[in-house]
Amino acid sequence: MTTRRVCLVGAGFIAQVHAEALVGLKGVTLAAVVDPDTQAAEAMARRFRIPTVHASVADAIAAGGIDCAHVLVPPAAHRAAAAPFLQAGLAVLVEKPMATSAADCAALNNLAAAHGATLAVNQNFIFHPAFRRLQQAVERRRFGRLTARCFSACRPASSRAASSATGCSRRRSTSSWSRRCIRSRRSPRWWASSVR
Repeated sequence: MTTRRVCLVGAGFIAQVHAEALVGLKGVTLAAVVDPDTQAAEAMARRFRIPTVHASVADAIAAGGIDCAHVLVPPAAHRAAAAPFLQAGLAVLVEKPMATSAADCAALNNLAAAHGATLAVNQNFIFHPAFRRLQQAVERRRFGRLTARCFSACRPASSRAASSATGCSRRRSTSSWSRRCIRSRRSPRWWASSVR
């Protein structure tokens, strides 16, 4: 069995979650962690026995010894962090969202295609009942030919913090709900439903 050597880009909360999941997988080894906050990267490296710490993506690529990267930095930095790995022909898993604009998403897709690299976006709700119902509706062509899909997950917040337009807030809460929508050629309106 070939062992995939993973580089984690970011040493924050979500990187810890990815590391915990990856250490339990056969055929995967955590090979490097990248973070400009080297103290955070070193602490993560100690906790998960990651042998190499780098302060930049460029340093990690130059050092070699990695097969793929998980980009686990704030969304505004996704394109900048993922692009060099794709240019090096390395597989990249980007934490959702892929990027903060359609142009950045297209640029990453184009880089992956141009360099023969795999690009994927993490989605941890694929087995959620709402997604399963949505998949069934898509397979039955309930919405016609799809031209786009979107998903937003929101957490209820106090009326003081919530956005009046969406009812969503960036604050965390103990309960959650999701809204999913699809746009089809048959109907120019967005279809959405809520699941509690």
